[in-house]
Amino acid sequence: MTNYLFIGDLHGHASELKKLLGNAGFLPFGESFRHPNLKAAFVGDFINRGFENLACLRIVRAMVESGDAIAVPGNHEVIFLNYHQKDPRTKQYTMPNRNGWNKLLQNTMQEFGNRLEELDEMLQWLRSLPVVVEERDFNLVHACYDPDSIELIRERTNGTFSLGEKHWLRMGLGEDPALTEALHVLTFGISIYLDTAQLFPGANLSSQHAPRIRYWEDPVEKSLQETLFLDDDKHLAGIGFLSLPESFYSAFRTYQEYETPLVHGHYCVQGELKNLPQNIIIADRAVIKTGILKAWNPELGWVQS
Repeated sequence: MTNYLFIGDLHGHASELKKLLGNAGFLPFGESFRHPNLKAAFVGDFINRGFENLACLRIVRAMVESGDAIAVPGNHEVIFLNYHQKDPRTKQYTMPNRNGWNKLLQNTMQEFGNRLEELDEMLQWLRSLPVVVEERDFNLVHACYDPDSIELIRERTNGTFSLGEKHWLRMGLGEDPALTEALHVLTFGISIYLDTAQLFPGANLSSQHAPRIRYWEDPVEKSLQETLFLDDDKHLAGIGFLSLPESFYSAFRTYQEYETPLVHGHYCVQGELKNLPQNIIIADRAVIKTGILKAWNPELGWVQS
């Protein structure tokens, strides 16, 4: 684990990525960046939100293909891949709410412009990425480490964790709902459905009805405040007296303190999360809110752009 720099969600901030890599001692090497002692580990969400999405994809791809990095896809790459999935028989797109993602993908698609050949190559490369990396001394996944989902994908891919075109097509056609759900859990995480619009008026939640949860913690005898993934004290203070309904307990995938260190992206953390276990590292430190990209290494600590 000490020989990796774990880089948070990029979201189209290529200039910040270059600054971060330079500050960590990486030097340009062709289209890649190389360090004498470290490799980069990207936690997903390379695109959307920012304005240098294609540049981010090019850098991450070059570093992965040159052996200078490893990477897993995030939910934004899953959306991007689903957005472009076609049924080869009808030539129709398979994503039922495709138009609903036009705004989210607008910047990314504009940057590709007429580069259709590069778009096809990039989609093929994104499909080749493993959705989880399991090393001897760390696990890497975008949003949720769920053993059942991981085992299903391990079985489907013969242990590579890379979903090929046939897998994406079957998911797009609705022919493998179990695989679709497993991929969703690992890349979108786990949410619980509450009337959050009433609980948190004006709160900036990922969804007004499905806030993210600290799925890795045992929910028994914990308050709603302790289980929702909110680092906003103003909104947390108003729900301290509420308890989590027991019917939601099955959504949690408790991660024990003796388990292999786990590195996440996805959660857009500003500041420090209270009571975060020592063996869970959330590399996503909210570049979309702060404009500062951060990365973590056990020996260097936090490095930023």
